[in-house]
Amino acid sequence: MRLCIATSSYPSQTENSFAGVFARDFAKELVQRGNEVSVFTQDTGNPSLQDDDIEVVTFSWPGRTTPLASLRPYHPLDLWKTFLILQRGKKQLLQHCLQKKVELVLALWTLPAGHWGMEVQKHLGVPLAVWSLGSDIWIYGRLPLFKLWVRKILNQCTYCFADGFSLAEEVSALSGRPCSFLPTTRILPRRGLPKLPFDPHKIHYLFIGRYHKHKGPDLLLEAIHLIDFERLSKIQFHFFGAGPLERDLKRRVIQYGLKESVTIQGPVDPYTMAALLQQCHSLVLPSRIESIPVILSDALQLNCRLIVTDVGDMGSLVRSYRAGIVVNKDSPEMLKEAILEQLKRKEDEFGEGRRKLYTLFDLKGSVDHFLKTVAN
Repeated sequence: MRLCIATSSYPSQTENSFAGVFARDFAKELVQRGNEVSVFTQDTGNPSLQDDDIEVVTFSWPGRTTPLASLRPYHPLDLWKTFLILQRGKKQLLQHCLQKKVELVLALWTLPAGHWGMEVQKHLGVPLAVWSLGSDIWIYGRLPLFKLWVRKILNQCTYCFADGFSLAEEVSALSGRPCSFLPTTRILPRRGLPKLPFDPHKIHYLFIGRYHKHKGPDLLLEAIHLIDFERLSKIQFHFFGAGPLERDLKRRVIQYGLKESVTIQGPVDPYTMAALLQQCHSLVLPSRIESIPVILSDALQLNCRLIVTDVGDMGSLVRSYRAGIVVNKDSPEMLKEAILEQLKRKEDEFGEGRRKLYTLFDLKGSVDHFLKTVAN
């Protein structure tokens, strides 16, 4: 099959984009099955976007190095950039699919790629599969004007997928048609991992994610602030990510006197990420709103202990599989207690649950499900 993956967040070879880190692995697995795959995305000004066995086609737009998530909905210049990425994207994707005789478009995600794909479906009759993320439904799908737009795309596409069970139900309710669960997952390296310069006398906890209110890094920092000095002196917390809360997190670390116990750092490459998950005592996911984050399947893949909040599918899956500790969202006090409780436990009682839960996120299984669905 000749497939085109249309996406606004295809990662370059040198970056670790949280939005599309798994898109490359998914594309490569499709190629391994004998499919001809091209990727269509906007120009980001990064030459390492190109890949060895996957053709990456880009189109120009005035935002170029601007992350789409940073575009302001009511700023005149950003509105103009948004209009151009929508218009140029659908026009250029149509030309690409016509030239390559594409047989299926897979849009990652509903917006803007689903909008681009509708043009191909309309004029060429090419089937359109749309893979939705939480932001498509929980942000755009709940704004009056965007909701009608999202609903139209999901209602008219050929196949619907979502990266969470509850999210798939919401997509079905919004669009009035079936939606399949398709997990977002990737393959992390296992060999050649760096030995991290950790203090051997401390227990190390980890946060990896966007520095955004939805992901709750500020909640984790408040929980750390509640830990008494004696016990905190034996723990080190490592934050990795990027986003609008970064400056405030660094300010609070100084304000709370936590410089000896907390580090706020930028995004990490896959090798360092894998090393962190292997060498840290536990990953903490303190999200306020969530479906199933990719970092959860990363942690399961490397058998890293988990403390998560009870949001979306993340909390229910971790609880039902007994794969980690689940606490109420928006509760720094409960996060603190979970961290301290985990320190007391000598036995890892959740290891078997993590291994069972990871079977849901097998990349080969996900590609199998996708190909079987679009073949029917």
